[in-house]
Amino acid sequence: MGSSTQYLCSPGTYQDSLGQTSCRNADSGYYVPSEGQSEQTPAPLDAYVVSAQSTSYENCQENYITLQVAAVSADDCYLDTDGDRIHDIVDQDDDGDGVDDVLDLCSLGLMDWVSDPVSDFDGDGCKDSDEDSDDDNDGFPDDNDALPLDQSEWSDNDLDGIGDNSDTDDDNDALSDSDEEAMGTDPKDPDTDDDGFNDGVDAFPKDPTEWSDSDGDGHGDNGDAFPSDASKYLEEDFIAKYGLVIGLVVVMLVVGLGGWAVMRRKGEPENPPVSEQTQSVIIPVQSEAPPEEPNIDPAPQLEPEMDTSQFLEELEADLHKPRPPADAKMNEQGQLVWIDDSGTVYAQNPDGSVLTFDVATGTWDTLD
Repeated sequence: MGSSTQYLCSPGTYQDSLGQTSCRNADSGYYVPSEGQSEQTPAPLDAYVVSAQSTSYENCQENYITLQVAAVSADDCYLDTDGDRIHDIVDQDDDGDGVDDVLDLCSLGLMDWVSDPVSDFDGDGCKDSDEDSDDDNDGFPDDNDALPLDQSEWSDNDLDGIGDNSDTDDDNDALSDSDEEAMGTDPKDPDTDDDGFNDGVDAFPKDPTEWSDSDGDGHGDNGDAFPSDASKYLEEDFIAKYGLVIGLVVVMLVVGLGGWAVMRRKGEPENPPVSEQTQSVIIPVQSEAPPEEPNIDPAPQLEPEMDTSQFLEELEADLHKPRPPADAKMNEQGQLVWIDDSGTVYAQNPDGSVLTFDVATGTWDTLD
């Protein structure tokens, strides 16, 4: 017997046929959100319904998608990193930057950008401004890379904008790296000996005490007593200058003392040998004549001792006295006149004395 009353199906159930006495439960993957429904609703994309008689659905995690509606499990949700509705398992460019995953070093990196030479210099799929710590992919991080956008360069010792690999003068001292290696200087240091003069202008780049050689004799000006004369560079020492004179003085002293000793011995009486003094001699007796006074030569007069130091001082002063050069001119008074390198005018008298002209007073002064 039929009923005159109709009952609504409760949420989670439905009835799609007329005249039925019961309701049907919603299947897995479907849900019925309210009562009195004549059909069940499938779980939408990117959602799923696990149990039957469900009144709602569950969403997949963020960035996960389902491949169709009415998914029945979380396992039906697949990762889609770039949101292009191609899940990553089959997507060749997971982050959608235009670089395929097999070449992309940041395959799951930043989204919403496209790789190009401006944003991704080395095309490795990592955005230079945010992801890539080595923009030119040369193995040297940008923080330690002098030329971060040049894959063949990473160091620039002299900061001239030319990488050391291609720079022929890494320290910019005007000497090529190959020349510095041959000379033994440091191609990375513009002033190898740290004397304040760059190697390219330093005549002695490995000697901190020298940097100039005006006469080109191989001896630095600081240690060259004659920096403008290539024929000599050392001052003569005392022995070299006066060795001959000292030798002559010593010989004179030795000869003089030797002669004095000989003359002194001649003036002394000679004593007979002891054997002669003890021998018996028979002398006929006769009147003795008074003994004659021995004839003794007077002692030789010694010359006063020579003052050697005074002699050497006078000799040195004489050696330093200006002497007329070969091109000196003789004037009407028989004087030799010349001008030295400093512009001083000299005149030598026939007796050897030297005068110098005083420009300030206009007079000639005797040179001591």
